[in-house]
Amino acid sequence: MILFLLLLLQIGLVPVLTGLSLAAIAGLFGFAVPLFDMFNHFQLIWFVGLAVSLGISLLVFRRQGRNYVRLVGGLGFLASAILVVPELVAAFSGYPPVPPDTQTVRLMSRNLFGMNYGMARVADAIEEADPDIIALQEYFSEQRDGLRDRLIGEYPHVIECMGGDRASLAVYSRLPFAGTSDSHCPNNYASRLNKVGWLAVQFSTADGREFTVVNTHLNWPIRIAPLRDTSLDWPDRIAAMTSRKSVEYAEVASGLETIEGPLVLVGDFNATPWSYELRDFAERAGLDRQTHNLFTWPARFYIRGWRQFIPFLPLDHLFTRDGILVHSVSATAPAGSDHLALLAEMSVPAG
Repeated sequence: MILFLLLLLQIGLVPVLTGLSLAAIAGLFGFAVPLFDMFNHFQLIWFVGLAVSLGISLLVFRRQGRNYVRLVGGLGFLASAILVVPELVAAFSGYPPVPPDTQTVRLMSRNLFGMNYGMARVADAIEEADPDIIALQEYFSEQRDGLRDRLIGEYPHVIECMGGDRASLAVYSRLPFAGTSDSHCPNNYASRLNKVGWLAVQFSTADGREFTVVNTHLNWPIRIAPLRDTSLDWPDRIAAMTSRKSVEYAEVASGLETIEGPLVLVGDFNATPWSYELRDFAERAGLDRQTHNLFTWPARFYIRGWRQFIPFLPLDHLFTRDGILVHSVSATAPAGSDHLALLAEMSVPAG
């Protein structure tokens, strides 16, 4: 009986180990094949899964099977480690302390979740965190109607984009700011498209230091719909699966080029830090990502109803440019959303 169970375990481990390794290796070559980059969004899962399955396989396989396990599992684990380990190391690097006699600003980025109508709970969570600036995504009319009156007294400075889908955004602040022409608010309701928007607002601290906050929300990295588009050849269908996200990165990067001085970019990017596209975007825009292994999604998941869940993907990010110092970043309570919120403390360089 024991030998039979051992045989079943060996039979099951072979496809699991092979599948995990192929996914990890494909992701490693995502820089050359954009479609393969989608595997990188789950690299931490491949990394942990390979570590566990490889360890078990080495224990239960005999000499002949071990050669396959070592080769396939080892290559997959190495491929995953190349992308995952640097991010794990960066998570332990820490943040610089606040310089003496420097004013800090607390910034919260929160995806409200379009099916979350408990805005009193959101307002309570914001009050507890006590940010100076709040960047909101999935800020639809249902969320605005329940939240605006609760925030406007403490956060009287507001700018909104009610463009639908990925263009429903807001920035609330207790610090005065100036709206700029660098914001982009497409009307997805009228166009029936899903174009990305962003809000750009400029602040001045009490000691005269200026900086800009940009709030955005990008789409998922891959689309299935192009596969059903019979007007396209198959190579074009495959390319179209990933082209929308590439265009969005290019549009946001182009929008940031017109903004001068210290800058903070926050939002739900629907992308993990192991993705080549996210890293290429940061390099193209001259940004430093300050969020490392902060798992923000899914805080809720639909399993025969919406249920609390343990986040395992870091989809929400904070980037800085031109000397902004970030002294802490943490993930805070979801307050009914499927995302945890980001809360950061930062300071602006003199001059």
